[in-house]
Amino acid sequence: MIRTASGLFAILLLVMAPPGHAGSEREISIRADTLQIEEARGEIRFEGGVTLEYGDVEMSCNTLILFTEGGGTGEVVRGQAMGDVRLTRLEDRLEAGSAYFDIKRGVVELEDSPHLTRGGSRISAARIAYQVDNGLARFEGPVKAKILPGGDEP
Repeated sequence: MIRTASGLFAILLLVMAPPGHAGSEREISIRADTLQIEEARGEIRFEGGVTLEYGDVEMSCNTLILFTEGGGTGEVVRGQAMGDVRLTRLEDRLEAGSAYFDIKRGVVELEDSPHLTRGGSRISAARIAYQVDNGLARFEGPVKAKILPGGDEP
């Protein structure tokens, strides 16, 4: 399951990556009730029933904010998803109250009761941080893990 978590975190950063980065050729579809662009602040805000689809990955949340360099039309460098954040890919599911993405640093942080579920196995923690460059996933306590026998390796 830990290898799967690494893949989900990497995909999450890839989804948020600006055009031109490796793997960003796929279409990204985002739906929301409202979209607000504040060019002066470099902020793009999707609110209300937000869903993002990228290949076989789907993310949903209440609010998704993308931060850009060079104004509202610049390169996306950071992102924040808030409120009932869910990321699914095949049978894998990440859930949290909030998620933060730093594309340049290659870091994803999940907070507010985050947990990773695959089949009947589940790992939860107070905070989950993942570094794409070295594949380090850190689950900070209290950590609870339930691994079903015969399932995928943790």
